[in-house]
Amino acid sequence: MLGAVVTAHGVDGFKFDAGDFYAYRPTDVTYVPTDPAGQSEAWATVGLAYPFNEYRACWKMGGQPLAQRLHDKPPPGGRTAWRRSSRRPSPKG
Repeated sequence: MLGAVVTAHGVDGFKFDAGDFYAYRPTDVTYVPTDPAGQSEAWATVGLAYPFNEYRACWKMGGQPLAQRLHDKPPPGGRTAWRRSSRRPSPKG
């Protein structure tokens, strides 16, 4: 389905969240039997099909063309400071 989005809308890539080890259990039943590390690695391979991608978490993909951020971080000054600064200015000035 992602290929259809690329074709229909000209999208260059995607932001892939998930892939954290804690989200997978060793007892999960998968198409190819694997452990949580294998699940995380398999999820990361999805992004290899797109020239632009970003992952929050993946495993064993060093040297691959994947962008990975360290973790979600709140903005400087906390979340409420971000909300205040992102508001549109009042038309009354």
